[in-house]
Amino acid sequence: MNKKLIVISIVSVVIISITTISLLFDNNSEQQKIKTQFFFQDEHEKFLLEQSNIKNSHAKDIISKCGSDKHCIVEELQFLTIKDPDLDPNEIILSVLGAFEEQEIWCHHQGHHIGEFLLGYNDGNVTKAFSYGSKLCGGAIYHGILETYYEKSVLLDDIDPDEIDVKNSCKIFEDDWEISLECSHGVGHGLARAYDFNLTKATNRCDEFEFDPQKFTCYRGVFMDNLNSFLGKKNSSNFNSEDLFYPCNTFDGNYAKVCYTYQGALINKLMNSTTASIEQCMKLPEKEMIPYCYSGISVISNSPLTTTYNFVKACQQGNDDFSKQCFGMYAILITDWRGWDASIEFCKLSPEKYKRTCYEFLGKFAVDLGEITECSKAESNEYENICKNADPSYLRLLKT
Repeated sequence: MNKKLIVISIVSVVIISITTISLLFDNNSEQQKIKTQFFFQDEHEKFLLEQSNIKNSHAKDIISKCGSDKHCIVEELQFLTIKDPDLDPNEIILSVLGAFEEQEIWCHHQGHHIGEFLLGYNDGNVTKAFSYGSKLCGGAIYHGILETYYEKSVLLDDIDPDEIDVKNSCKIFEDDWEISLECSHGVGHGLARAYDFNLTKATNRCDEFEFDPQKFTCYRGVFMDNLNSFLGKKNSSNFNSEDLFYPCNTFDGNYAKVCYTYQGALINKLMNSTTASIEQCMKLPEKEMIPYCYSGISVISNSPLTTTYNFVKACQQGNDDFSKQCFGMYAILITDWRGWDASIEFCKLSPEKYKRTCYEFLGKFAVDLGEITECSKAESNEYENICKNADPSYLRLLKT
């Protein structure tokens, strides 16, 4: 008897049940092998990570012991480098994070934590720590290095945060624009902590950067760290349970736009419903802010999703305006995370009525990075032209 491949995942509050039925083929018929395994979320991720092609033995041991546990990963890195001071952790780190990307598991938080480790490993020298940096996991290593550096400078070294040289803090990366933007984003994280989450002071310091894209990425670092601190129960002063638009409604202009992007993610977290969150965003009195709120619901909240199918599905849970924003922003996320070929494939798989938006946002990213030739991979001349003629200015406020 022939049986079809069945994969059933049942997600409950704390447990994911994955029923896997694999196919083995002989000459002209299917043979069946059924395996059923039940995993908690972290155990499921550990199972996937262990399937990766990891050649570094230390990295393989870390994955085997820790799975996706960021604290465990860093503790193992600390143990290895103390045990053998001559051991270079760079290859180990790249192999560990490479496993996450191979299995398409969101690893931004792990990257941040590894950045913290690298700063300590390099005795607080940011330049040396950055030499171990990588664009893996959304450049999170760079962010972790800088947020820890600024926090340490103020809390441990008793440096006045007003004396921090923001303008020149990323000058050493001026020959690599992408890394420079990762740097300014990390500075935003650091400023949020240096000013003890006084968002006005932190974002005002971001304005000392020379170029607008650096300012915008810095704003995002500030508001992202503010959100993370709240969700991690480290700080709740900047949120009001009776006013879900606070503190964003105390800002205006570009500050407000970036703030609402992260506020949308918070609203979705609190409401645990895309539909209810969209309705909440629609209550914003400043209607021009609604797309930014939508971006937080769609992209930031759902960043850990893995397959293209899940991305496409998530973007069709709301009204048409929400869906357009979602498809556009996911195109950016996938490019940043998995590369151009993956994001082009995502646009090709998008429903017809959202393709134009998908390629337009893809073009914003391509123009912004000076990689407009990637637009030639679009499925038709029409979409190629839409991609090539996109205006990147709106995107710079939204990239996560």
